[in-house]
Amino acid sequence: MQKIRVLILGGYGGAGSSISRLLLQETDCDIVVAGRHKAKALALSERLNAEFPGARVSGVFADASQYESLKSALQGVGLIISASTSLDYVEVVATVALQENVDYLDIHYPQQRAAVLKNLAEQIKAQGRCFITQAGFNPGLPSVLVRLAKSHFTRYETARVGVAMNTRFEKGDALNEFLDSLGDFRSDLFRGGRWSKARVTDAVTFDFGRTLGKKQCYPMSLEEMWALPEMLGLEELGLYGAGMNWFVDYLVLPAAFVLGKVRKGLGREILASLMVNALERFSPLQEEVVIVMEATGKDGTVPKRVRITVRHNDAYFITAAPVVACVRQYLQEKIPPGLNIMGHAVDPEILITDLQRMGVEVECSLL
Repeated sequence: MQKIRVLILGGYGGAGSSISRLLLQETDCDIVVAGRHKAKALALSERLNAEFPGARVSGVFADASQYESLKSALQGVGLIISASTSLDYVEVVATVALQENVDYLDIHYPQQRAAVLKNLAEQIKAQGRCFITQAGFNPGLPSVLVRLAKSHFTRYETARVGVAMNTRFEKGDALNEFLDSLGDFRSDLFRGGRWSKARVTDAVTFDFGRTLGKKQCYPMSLEEMWALPEMLGLEELGLYGAGMNWFVDYLVLPAAFVLGKVRKGLGREILASLMVNALERFSPLQEEVVIVMEATGKDGTVPKRVRITVRHNDAYFITAAPVVACVRQYLQEKIPPGLNIMGHAVDPEILITDLQRMGVEVECSLL
């Protein structure tokens, strides 16, 4: 496994700090915690150096909107992980990484950002750089789990993935990004040999067990899912998301959807406050994130069903763990140069084994 210097943009945030800590635990890499608040970057680097031997962590200033600050921060770096919410500057970060011959990985949820990297795909390939997008748990794990189930079938027919979480959000850039993304929300299902727009009546029920129980889930759309039917020979495929609580589901999220269609960011501050308060007041105390994948097919002539469940009680940790498991495969040069979607590029069995070792619970049942 290679030993390189990894810069984490937004490295002192919730997901970024979890990625930083797990990288120190799971690799020999040196870490650069970077962001717009240098004091926060330095404070986290000091805490991590006290926790892990070898003085492997440093903190620097880096602003995704400022070319020169990024260029300076990337000196001597082999990989940049974009864990910040500076989504308007994805092109800037990716372009500077290419100019500095640095590989790239991001955990961005908004799907329209994938088009920005697609426009750079030829340049990424020509320079022999490795870019990985859509890493984390959602996006990230849904396509990993769908691919993981393939080995159980001689004929793979259907797969559906449900995602549910009970977690708390703090007011800030991460919550604002989530609310803004609702203005661009779309939902699609693969059936009848093609992707088509889903309807509310296409909702299905998943049993997430324990804290979350049975929940009605509604179709979503992720870039990582679109190529899977052709890759795996699937007849039907869908990704579904559960709600949070009655106040958020029926008041906050619909309002964010409607206002986001009018203008990005409209009513964001009020909606963020309402959501934070509603999650504290109306959601269960026990936090949990669960992904369930249910697949059907045949093993020879025998019908078969596979159910895989992944769960953890910390949304930041379950975002960071797949990222670090992916980075481990990258360091072993198992991910090719070019523009890669994490869920397509990794070896799913190795990634799931790494997640279990890190403390993520994974259950697989054959029916």
